[in-house]
Amino acid sequence: MKVSEFVQETLREIVKGVKDSHGPVQKLGGAVNPKGCQYLSPSAGSVQHKKTSRIGQDVEFDIEVSVAESKRVEGGAKIPVLSVEGERVSENRVVNRVRFKVPVIFPKGEYKEKED
Repeated sequence: MKVSEFVQETLREIVKGVKDSHGPVQKLGGAVNPKGCQYLSPSAGSVQHKKTSRIGQDVEFDIEVSVAESKRVEGGAKIPVLSVEGERVSENRVVNRVRFKVPVIFPKGEYKEKED
């Protein structure tokens, strides 16, 4: 896979995941990547909705994506794990990391003072 294809597919999947999460999270009383938010503290990743003043924060994702390509090479040793006799398997592996953040406002909770 070309790097351009990897970037395109990765971004498409991230955007699809964010979009698909809007409805289910909203039903629970939260919001994913809502309009009208401003960062209170970019280093801490906290956001505040301008109209409702609700506080949220960035949910950080760190995903490792690996691609393996295997080739059979004749005349090699027996590999019991693969149960292939008379062949050797050569494997090239490429590992990529994708990191991104999505601002999320969590559902409201109920706070009650503890009575002494």
